[in-house]
Amino acid sequence: MVRLAGLQYAVIACLRCQVVVCYTVRPLSASFGGVVEGFSFAGALDDAAFVDRLKRDVHQHRLLWFRRADLAPGELARLAAAMGSVWDRPDIYPTSPHPSIARHSNDDRYGRKHAACSPRHRARPWHVEGLHMHSPFRYTVFEGVAKGRHGRGTVFLPLRELVEAQPPCVRREWKGLLMETWAGTTHPLLYRHPVSGEPTLALHMHENLASSFVDSVSQARKSVQDVFTQLNLAIESHTPLNIDWEAGDVIIVDNMAVAHRAPDDDDTDLRILDHIDVFEDTMPPTMSCAYSIGSENQSGAASSMNVPPALGLRTTSAELFYSFYSADDPCSCPITVPREIKCPSGMGCVTVSSNETMRGHLNATTNRTVIEQCCEMNDVSGSAPALKGLRR
Repeated sequence: MVRLAGLQYAVIACLRCQVVVCYTVRPLSASFGGVVEGFSFAGALDDAAFVDRLKRDVHQHRLLWFRRADLAPGELARLAAAMGSVWDRPDIYPTSPHPSIARHSNDDRYGRKHAACSPRHRARPWHVEGLHMHSPFRYTVFEGVAKGRHGRGTVFLPLRELVEAQPPCVRREWKGLLMETWAGTTHPLLYRHPVSGEPTLALHMHENLASSFVDSVSQARKSVQDVFTQLNLAIESHTPLNIDWEAGDVIIVDNMAVAHRAPDDDDTDLRILDHIDVFEDTMPPTMSCAYSIGSENQSGAASSMNVPPALGLRTTSAELFYSFYSADDPCSCPITVPREIKCPSGMGCVTVSSNETMRGHLNATTNRTVIEQCCEMNDVSGSAPALKGLRR
């Protein structure tokens, strides 16, 4: 590794194919993010030395933006699989090029389009991926598919800087809060990154996942809305990083250290973005990385917190992943469903629209029109399955 005039220059010899894989990382800011211009992944993904170097660079910069990477068909999935465990998604969209790829768009003819529960909720909330599991995903890999001339990219929020910008009283409060999820998992809002040891947040600011917050000492509950309001105020005084990606760009993110969201644009220009979540089997549960209450140092353990046991968990993260994404659209909002309604044969679960006159619309498993029930994904052939109300 060589550093020249602020640039990081990576040279990895690929002994198998007798080539040298080279790229330079230009910092995007003083402490966060790096950009790589015109690098091709062709021939590099089979080399273990390259993958190791790539992981170290992502760990150091927390975000790497490969401009004009122009991956060949299937290479996004290969890139993600080279970095860790990649799982097929039960909620695959019809236009997705691979079972592990989540395709998002501002036009639901091309990818999953997210809607807010109501006007007072942000349709595109800040979040990290995977908090329905015991530990979030290690990496998230994005690839730009299409973006109109006036379209905007994706906004990223470095979490260490956000935490460090808060006064000590706020940091103490965040250390004591536990986020309970509809998936049945619990996370300390503020915890230590299991690799870097730096402060980070279990941030998912949408009621589709966060069910409540609990003070870990007093066991007093705080409403999701109150905590989200406090977090939004903190974020609004902080400067996130907007990456105006183009089609063919690849962005690799340390998902445990960086939150992201789609921009607030007017959706007049088509926007399509693919992403794959990468799990690392060696990552411990976030509960084992919690801070002790009343400690501002980095060495505090979670001994003073009344928290559920973090180790010996009976449900694996893979099981939680499939349960969460098979249950219904994870971007939907809690609704009450009449118990007597059943799904017609061949139909899947239903998401929720912000339009109260159109209570739900079918998810990616069909291309049908709006209905008002939420049904199980499994056993949709033959007789209609019994309805299952979800996340109330």
